[in-house]
Amino acid sequence: LTFVYTVGSLDTTEGLPVDVAQVYPSFGSEVNYIRREATHPTLNANLSLPLYGADKSLSSTGSVIVDSTAPYIVKVTSQNQSGTFSAGDKLVVEVVFSEHVVVEGQPGIELDMDGKVEQVAMYRQGNMTVEFHYVVKSR
Repeated sequence: LTFVYTVGSLDTTEGLPVDVAQVYPSFGSEVNYIRREATHPTLNANLSLPLYGADKSLSSTGSVIVDSTAPYIVKVTSQNQSGTFSAGDKLVVEVVFSEHVVVEGQPGIELDMDGKVEQVAMYRQGNMTVEFHYVVKSR
């Protein structure tokens, strides 16, 4: 069985212990059951959980950390040294986050070229340091 909990915006813990001794199949007014699979399931399952720290308990089989703090930008750097760049040169802008992030879609960073034309450096790779690449165009 898999039990799912959706992390709330204020939830946090360094480790997720399961302190209860058994699974509770009924909550509120709902009546649920966990029984042996059979044509006519009547034998209830033993719902006792391994105690915290015991063999096969959640604490002994893995580490679950709940962190609802949003990642934030630590710094923005470039692989390129300061200087003048010509058409065809590649500029790489790195955005470093406080923790690993998942990038969906194709985000970009707008670049202001002397207040004239804004260009976009497009996402290329990364999970904690996210890279954006831009190839200088001729005018």
